[in-house]
Amino acid sequence: LPISFIETALAVRDGATEIDMVLSVGAFLSGDYETCSDEIQEIKAAAGEAPLKVILETGALKTALNIKKASILSIFSGADFIKIGIGGGSICITRETKGIGRGQATAVIEVAKARDEYYKETGIYIPICSDGGIVQDYHITLALAMGADFVMLGRYFARFDESPTNKLRVGGNYVKEYWGEGSNRARNWQRYDLGGAQKLSFEE
Repeated sequence: LPISFIETALAVRDGATEIDMVLSVGAFLSGDYETCSDEIQEIKAAAGEAPLKVILETGALKTALNIKKASILSIFSGADFIKIGIGGGSICITRETKGIGRGQATAVIEVAKARDEYYKETGIYIPICSDGGIVQDYHITLALAMGADFVMLGRYFARFDESPTNKLRVGGNYVKEYWGEGSNRARNWQRYDLGGAQKLSFEE
């Protein structure tokens, strides 16, 4: 059995209520669509009743046509919903480090087109999540108007008093600490440890 199948099955057994996977950009761009589809189907089978989210690295897919093809492939292969975006977040450095990128609005529109075509043909509606680039309130409205069903909000909520981070004064303005989930600080398991009396520690 593929390792991804085993990992998914174990995650579900241990209580996972949603399974996330990233479409293999390398296989897709090389034209190996069968491998991409097989992987999605295998993970979907292992996920059982848990919804499967397929993440499209739209910047790496390069063109609107590729984004549409990847969306159709993901939907037909069993994705329960699709998350769109790469590097659009305020602290994401993927675009800078990889030298790739795709406008979030363009990506959402292209995926929504593919989703709507699939819905007309089958009557099955696949939700879309727009991830990244939300700074002002009206950006949420724009994402929804372009076809997204919901959005991911990191920076948007991190700035509020209610977020569980320290308030700092920088340049005469108050700011809240905020870091990406790929950082060592975010991955430090001790930040989630609620069982002991010791103070939480973070790796900077």
